[in-house]
Amino acid sequence: VERWGTQEVGAWLERLSLQEYKETFTRHDVQGAELLLLERRDLKDLGVTKVGHMKRILQGVRELTQSSSHVHLPPLLLPATPTPDP
Repeated sequence: VERWGTQEVGAWLERLSLQEYKETFTRHDVQGAELLLLERRDLKDLGVTKVGHMKRILQGVRELTQSSSHVHLPPLLLPATPTPDP
């Protein structure tokens, strides 16, 4: 999510059925990193005034934060050590 650009953020808003904010978020250059830090006052500054829309966005951000913190990365591949010949 931190690497999302404005297009990914716009697609995410569409998934929340809040596509009316897509243009505003793009105009204000809200990318993934900023999305994860949004608070209620930021949403007001962006023109999100409906309480239900604010709650939907903030809940969506919480879910993104939780899912991105539970990402499991594959273990590091270590070079094989040669086994001595008997």
